[in-house]
Amino acid sequence: MWTVVLFIVSLLILVGLFFVLFQTNAPSDTCKVLATRTLEDGALLEIVDDECKEGLPHTTTSTTIRMTRSVADSARFDEILVHERVHLDQKTRPAFWKDLLKRVWAYDLYASPPPGVPAEWVETRRPNPDTDAAPWAVWRGRYVFFAAYGADKKLKTATPVIWDLEEGRRIEEIPEWRAQFCVGGKCPQQWEHPYEIAAEYKTHGSQSPAAAALAAALL
Repeated sequence: MWTVVLFIVSLLILVGLFFVLFQTNAPSDTCKVLATRTLEDGALLEIVDDECKEGLPHTTTSTTIRMTRSVADSARFDEILVHERVHLDQKTRPAFWKDLLKRVWAYDLYASPPPGVPAEWVETRRPNPDTDAAPWAVWRGRYVFFAAYGADKKLKTATPVIWDLEEGRRIEEIPEWRAQFCVGGKCPQQWEHPYEIAAEYKTHGSQSPAAAALAAALL
């Protein structure tokens, strides 16, 4: 009997450990929805508390955008809607976007970390509701892009990371990538994922070769 009890206890401990490990990078939803509004295109706008995702606007489903009251009342509201609507489309048409970014920008997107990325780096990945369906972006089959938490574990201070699968090390930049995605030394702010790059190009425009290629493909 004691053997059975020990087996059950051990199993419960293992299940508990798995749950903790699984949840380490999973996006938690502790946001409080204070008000809702249906936009003219049918999307749902949820006004949330200031602590929700550190006040950062984001999408939750293919039809729902969240932002704080201060953001919704700001002069930036319209441009933020443009950005987040790109993310809604990415959630609505994931296969289309996956194929597009592979064909136009040479990115492959993965739900799980590619083999070769060390576990200690995997554990630092910052969750992003707008990209979490396929958070691992690999450029030209070699360079893995993702955002990593710093010591403070803050969303706003997460740092983009590039892992070189061929050399097995973190690198700071790729000149060929900068030539495609940046202009005059100015690169997209959230360059750790092509979903974010595409949304930024749509919102603010860019003269980069990558922006021109994307615009031509979307015509």
